[in-house]
Amino acid sequence: MTRHCRFVWENLIRQSPAKKTALIAHSAGGMCTADLIERYAKEFFKRCEALVFTDSGYHSVFTSTKLTDKMVERLTDIGIHFKAYRHDHMEVGEVFKHQNGAILEVSAGTTEHVLTTGVSTPAIKDFLN
Repeated sequence: MTRHCRFVWENLIRQSPAKKTALIAHSAGGMCTADLIERYAKEFFKRCEALVFTDSGYHSVFTSTKLTDKMVERLTDIGIHFKAYRHDHMEVGEVFKHQNGAILEVSAGTTEHVLTTGVSTPAIKDFLN
């Protein structure tokens, strides 16, 4: 999967005339995002203006030894994590009382992992705007 993400970065994103990029990563996409940051940190931080995770293991993004304090701050500023809620239904975008990482964690509005991106799409659009 990380090879595919590298291919996309090198052949689509890198070649794109767009100066700014929003990255949306579902599930194992958090691991792929960590790989992209590890390999293309300078480009990543120059291009990426928004980083959205949906029910993703994004914490590996912060384990890179290449991250500076400024990079961590940037990830925190541009990132959000829409998580499946495990107990009761919570409204999409409702902030979880207990945060588990450096990126703001909010409800995806569903308890089902597979539905987190679809159900939270309107809130993702709002975040990107």
